[in-house]
Amino acid sequence: MKNTILIIVVAVFLIIGGVIGSEIYLTKTHKGSVALAPDSAAPESQTDSGAGGAAARLVVKDDFSLRAPKEWLEAGAPVGVSLMLVNNNEQTSNVAAKKINFRSYLSVSYDTLANNTKEQYLEILKSNLKQAIPGAIFTDSDSLLIDSRPTDVLEAEISQQGADFKVLMFVVSGEGKDVWVISFNTLKENGDNYKNLFYQIAESFKVKS
Repeated sequence: MKNTILIIVVAVFLIIGGVIGSEIYLTKTHKGSVALAPDSAAPESQTDSGAGGAAARLVVKDDFSLRAPKEWLEAGAPVGVSLMLVNNNEQTSNVAAKKINFRSYLSVSYDTLANNTKEQYLEILKSNLKQAIPGAIFTDSDSLLIDSRPTDVLEAEISQQGADFKVLMFVVSGEGKDVWVISFNTLKENGDNYKNLFYQIAESFKVKS
């Protein structure tokens, strides 16, 4: 597991550092960045109120693609993170979240099982998160297929600087020992509204062969 700890540190850094708002940049269409799909190719909106709209555009990176709402803009991803998208239109009345300029976001990172089984990897992932954020609680788990690949879903709740957050992680099996981790972070109070959208985005994830 070469990037798992980094993934978690990045998530903690974004939450407590409040860097999201200043790092968003308008996406451009070119290889390795974000390509906008024609509106006619976008699925119809099926998201809950407040979730930010349907996954209406195609985000294309060198190794994978996924669909995301148009207002989720790409932000400068730290080393070890392949993609970061932030809900640029999100507004909140949460005072603690406003202080750190938090907006709901997703990140995609590549990792490897190394000498671990998938089950061992998930336990290490949960252990690392609990060590990085004391008080983190895993509340639910699920499994499904994404791009015909076995995927484990972990839900967690964490608290930082007076605000409560919901984390939803999709751990997608790649080729051989490869693993892709799609992580969604939002305020706990918005978790139910965003859940359908997060699943839509994650289920659109495709690894390039």
